Amino acid sequence: MLERREKLAMASDKVILLNGGQGTYEEFFYAIHSEKQIYSLVTSGGVAELSKSLSGNKLVHPCYSVEEIIEKIFEK
Repeated sequence: MLERREKLAMASDKVILLNGGQGTYEEFFYAIHSEKQIYSLVTSGGVAELSKSLSGNKLVHPCYSVEEIIEKIFEK
């Protein structure tokens, strides 16, 4: 499973983080390690909510609505 998660992170251009538990947590850190832009819907709970504590990181973008995620993804 870890190999699959690592491949998913490496193949992604950007990552959207919704809720999640242990597996999402691992994918989240693979994405950070791969320097992918991460957009998290913090209102969905789980790992996505915890990601807001890393909001000072240039790769992590905490968002409070799906519309905000879409705006941020397409503004760059």
